Amino acid sequence: MMIEAIDSSVLKVTFTKVNGEERIMTCTTNLQLIPESARPKTEGDIFDKESPVQRAFDLNKNEWRSFRKENVKSVEIICPWDLWTNGES
Repeated sequence: MMIEAIDSSVLKVTFTKVNGEERIMTCTTNLQLIPESARPKTEGDIFDKESPVQRAFDLNKNEWRSFRKENVKSVEIICPWDLWTNGES
């Protein structure tokens, strides 16, 4: 799965929430795309590739969210981070 691209791109991730609902999230873990006030104090589990849970910054809600990797249905790269930051998304 392309979830590994989350630290260098903006992704559209479709997953099943724990309550069974489907959710689509536009997200990243690229710190250059996250407002400074929302950046984590430490990198900790955000970048833990072994964790079954992926933390990501939801660019539409401007909040950190998480999802279980095993519940991901699809991942689409919306654009590389450099295009997103130049307003070409």
